[in-house]
Amino acid sequence: MPKKPQAFDPKNSPDHEPKERELSESGAGVESVPARTRRRFSSPDKRRILNAADAAVASGQRGALEALLRREGIYSSHLASWRQQRAAEGEAGLSPRKPG
Repeated sequence: MPKKPQAFDPKNSPDHEPKERELSESGAGVESVPARTRRRFSSPDKRRILNAADAAVASGQRGALEALLRREGIYSSHLASWRQQRAAEGEAGLSPRKPG
């Protein structure tokens, strides 16, 4: 049986030097990853997305709404809560509020 060619692995190259990692008190490696901030939508953005979602549903095209959700990076629960806010308080209900 012929040998399979092995994929290049940079760790096995002769000039590979492992990087020193910071260690925490427990000895586990520490990576610095910036904290993610919660995404906030402005009132015009919410209106634009809601109008696009309504148009996608009205078009009757299969998968149009799902494509919009993926493109905007939101979940259907965002649409549900924004529609609820819009129904309860009109367009003013879509303006951002402070939590609490």
